[in-house]
Amino acid sequence: MTLLGYLKGKVMPNGCEVSTTTVKGRRFHMERCIPGDGRSAEYSVYRRKTDPTVARLSVFFGEDYSRVRTINVASSLRRSGLGTRLYEYALKESCQRNLPLESDASRSAFAEAFWRKQKEKGRAICVPNTRNERSDVYLVSTDVAERSGLPVPVERNGDLEWPCLYYQVTEPCKTKSLAGLKTKKRSK
Repeated sequence: MTLLGYLKGKVMPNGCEVSTTTVKGRRFHMERCIPGDGRSAEYSVYRRKTDPTVARLSVFFGEDYSRVRTINVASSLRRSGLGTRLYEYALKESCQRNLPLESDASRSAFAEAFWRKQKEKGRAICVPNTRNERSDVYLVSTDVAERSGLPVPVERNGDLEWPCLYYQVTEPCKTKSLAGLKTKKRSK
């Protein structure tokens, strides 16, 4: 399986496609649903078909962009690569529609950390908040964020917000992976 490739699954009576995906040696079941209007997609991930959802991503497809509306990963699976895999599926779907993938303006510290890493790797750009729009912050306590190395939002006009209104993948159809891919340190 290529990193962004779907495992061909079966289509369920509800119209959702069910497949499996492996992240760092762990196998998960994934359900991909596209409602009748085709303007959004939802990915739900389970350990076993009978288990509750452990991760979910929802993406909206606009006229000239696709935007991640929500992403949730169970706390026990955060920083496991599962969220990154969901972003990769959304990226592939966006590419197939010839649309750039964007983050939502409302992000958690975990999502903010993911998008900042994409920016550092040259895979995404920061779209600054020049229109005084609100970029909501789903808070992890500041103490937890600082201890975990997660970004801490900035205060602006009495509200907490992120410096970027949203992020956008720079070359969605050329980006092969959104995973960490550690860079080699150069020797002096």
